[in-house]
Amino acid sequence: CWLPDTENGLLYIFSARYRTTAEFLKYCSDNRYIVTVFRLPDPLSGDLTLSYGDIIDQKLLPFDILFTQGGTVRDGKIYFTFGCREKYPDGMRVIDPAAGRYLARVDLHRSILGSEELECAAFTPEGRLLVNTGEGHIYSVEIDENACGCPEEEAPGEEPRGGRTDVII
Repeated sequence: CWLPDTENGLLYIFSARYRTTAEFLKYCSDNRYIVTVFRLPDPLSGDLTLSYGDIIDQKLLPFDILFTQGGTVRDGKIYFTFGCREKYPDGMRVIDPAAGRYLARVDLHRSILGSEELECAAFTPEGRLLVNTGEGHIYSVEIDENACGCPEEEAPGEEPRGGRTDVII
């Protein structure tokens, strides 16, 4: 997923070493999420080619949730959605790409979103975080990052701990 950070002039690419579906669970212990950072290219420059030499940073994050969807950037943080109904429980990760760590792990599968396929997230101009679903719904999600436990060191594939999310229709 390509995530422009216009506030800071950066472009993040969020990916994984291996696909993030159940068919690739045999690679779970070796899988990691990857945040690659580029300078945000000027779309009017005519040349939008990015290469290995353009990478300004790259971080690996624990692989702890299946089925990547989409995300957004605000205040230098990545808000990324995961999941697809019951087969891949819905969740969100708030990522500090500069530090290469999760700031919050949010479990959404027990919320009203749990029976829907998350697609992406975006912020309104007023700062409300919205999540859209494959079923055509849009939800406002409030995340209390201070209530979400994110230990500094975790084993790959470790179950997310702590956290609270209020989902508002």
